[in-house]
Amino acid sequence: WYIMWKHVDRDRSGKITIKEFSALVHEQLQFTKMPTQEQIKAAWRALDSNQSGFVETAEFAAFMKAGAGDAGLTWKQKLQQQKQDEGQQARLEKQRASGKHVSADEVEPASAEEMEELS
Repeated sequence: WYIMWKHVDRDRSGKITIKEFSALVHEQLQFTKMPTQEQIKAAWRALDSNQSGFVETAEFAAFMKAGAGDAGLTWKQKLQQQKQDEGQQARLEKQRASGKHVSADEVEPASAEEMEELS
C-alpha cells in the first residue's frame, strides 16, 4: 500500500486530494469498466474517514489493510517456517544416524505379556 501511496501523493504533501485520487482511478487502475463519478466519490468518502477533505497516510493504510483480508503467511513468515522445518528435519536425521532418536513408527508395540512384565 505504501508504494501506491507514494505514487498517488504526487505533490508529496503527505495527503492526497480527491483530484489525486481521481487521477489514480482514471490513469493507473485498470478497470474493465470505468467507475462512475458517483462511485469514485463513494470510494473517496470511505477513504476520507475523518471527512477532512484529504486522505492522510493512516487513513489510506487502514483502508488498504481492511480490504486485504487474510492473505496467510507473508513471504518472510513462509521462509522462516521453511527454515525451521529444514532445521527440524536435519536434527531428526542426525539423531536417527546416531541412534539417539526412535520414532513410534520404527518400534513394534509391546505385547500384553511384555507389558505385564514391565509393570
